[in-house]
Amino acid sequence: MILEENMRLHLALEVEIKQGNDVLISDVLNVYTDGETDGYVASNSLPNYIIDTDIIEETAVGSNLDGRDFVSGLYSYIQFTPPANTDIKFIQGDTVIYSPDSEVLSGLESGRTYYVDPIIPPANQSISQIALYESANQIGTASTVQIGLGTAGGHNFILQRHANRKLETDKILRRIPLSQNLFVTSKQEQPLNDIGILIDGVQIRSPISDNKIYFGPLESVDVINSGKNYDVVNPPQVIVENSTPAAPGTTALVEPVLSGSVSEVMLTHKNLILNQLQVFL
Repeated sequence: MILEENMRLHLALEVEIKQGNDVLISDVLNVYTDGETDGYVASNSLPNYIIDTDIIEETAVGSNLDGRDFVSGLYSYIQFTPPANTDIKFIQGDTVIYSPDSEVLSGLESGRTYYVDPIIPPANQSISQIALYESANQIGTASTVQIGLGTAGGHNFILQRHANRKLETDKILRRIPLSQNLFVTSKQEQPLNDIGILIDGVQIRSPISDNKIYFGPLESVDVINSGKNYDVVNPPQVIVENSTPAAPGTTALVEPVLSGSVSEVMLTHKNLILNQLQVFL
């Protein structure tokens, strides 16, 4: 089915079509079978109805900044003005694209990617400020992007996956089992990501995220390569760090236990009477 006229008009006014107008075909779903075991579904995942998508972005007007460093005169936080009793849409670790309406804020680059860390306000106040970082693993540190004053224009920060603003097909090929053995005990696995597809090619996505949050104290540490010839007086320092970007967490310390036998004793004072020498360990 060719896109309906109102669909073409809506897309032309609201969002650019990557392949061009009057080119895409909607409601395409081709099904192939491999005997009686599996079916294969091919689609461009484009329905023929109007799609309304909530673009995640925030706009700061003028030099609406906070967290001024009185030595450099630069700022650490960008202030937005969300509706009353409403937090901004960004969460920690979001990747955003900076797009100013006119003049670029000092310290930022138009079209560049930054990483967001919302600033938690006092109780009963909405989240309205963010700090920007140049890399995800800097989040939570003092290495915020320092920003200078700008003009009264708008400064837009758009979630990276929404910044393209172009509609295009999602050409997919899915394998779907045609039968299921109901006598096999379920593994109690939770469905993640794309879990189904409709007749018009629209994919069904699970509401369960595949992100994981680990918390709590360390109970034990397994040493894979213990090494040898350590200094008993000054043992090595073992530090456990969180390697996950955008979630630095708290550093943990491990106290190593050194064991073994004394292989050598070095005398620092040689003018000693040997028959009166005592060595204490």
